[in-house]
Amino acid sequence: MSVTIYHQLRPQTTLPRSGVHEIAKCYHVVADEEAGNPTTTLFLCSFSPLLGATDPGAQKLLVTAKQQASLFHDQASPFQIDVDFVAQINAPTQGHLTLKWEAKDRWWRKIVMDRFEQIEIRNGDRLYTSRNTPFTPVRIGELISLLQFAEGSAGLLVKKQKQRVEDGVEITCLQVERENVKAKPHEVCVNSASHEILRDEWPEPPDERRKEQYSDYFDFGGHHYPRKLQLLVNGNVVITANVQDLTTTVFDQVLLLPPKGAMTSLQRYETRSAHKDARPDVSTVCESKQTNGRHHCRHDRPD
Repeated sequence: MSVTIYHQLRPQTTLPRSGVHEIAKCYHVVADEEAGNPTTTLFLCSFSPLLGATDPGAQKLLVTAKQQASLFHDQASPFQIDVDFVAQINAPTQGHLTLKWEAKDRWWRKIVMDRFEQIEIRNGDRLYTSRNTPFTPVRIGELISLLQFAEGSAGLLVKKQKQRVEDGVEITCLQVERENVKAKPHEVCVNSASHEILRDEWPEPPDERRKEQYSDYFDFGGHHYPRKLQLLVNGNVVITANVQDLTTTVFDQVLLLPPKGAMTSLQRYETRSAHKDARPDVSTVCESKQTNGRHHCRHDRPD
């Protein structure tokens, strides 16, 4: 009578085979005779696909496309961008955005839409906000996110890619997820030749389908930025933004002085990522009280 004893080894290092990442499971099999003397020794390995693996070529394409369109990546000179937009609230409402930028922690932004007006100033780790209403309309936040579509490529992982032709143009559509974030993936489609990002589409709970579209690219400061940007929700256009002017300029340091009565928040984390799902872990919001000069702060955590 013989007894077969199986010794399972720990899975080996991930191995690339023909461009597909797989993991090897190996077993050390020993067949023993009744007397205890081994007669046969086998070393068997099986390969299975490694779930969640990324494609290095597709990953490089995503990073290249993002950095190419990012106005804030390696930007050598201060600049000013002026944008006209139409936001669908109760009815289509026109507005204008002006951003004067010197560095990622030194900029001034003003947004006017109908009767709403808001000025934001970033100076170091402080963000000052002054507005004429108790809150910022949701569409304004979506507009800012839309204009910053190319920021925050760190932590993005490409899981799949598909090649297709649309209107005679070859495009590559990438299934993109954010590392360590539980959310549905985005589909980011890129012009295969020019590396221009054409659109970013994703589901939004509970039942929305959102899509950002970017077109009419032009060159500025070593980057390639779209002149027209749109946000669609369930197929309906809710924001259309058109870049009217984008020029280098001299940044006036007086712009960094906070307006009287402005709210102050501590900026511990970058706010924009290519995935709209990612949120900072904690933020500190301080409201300046002009009566005694003290700051009253609260700590907000995401739900």
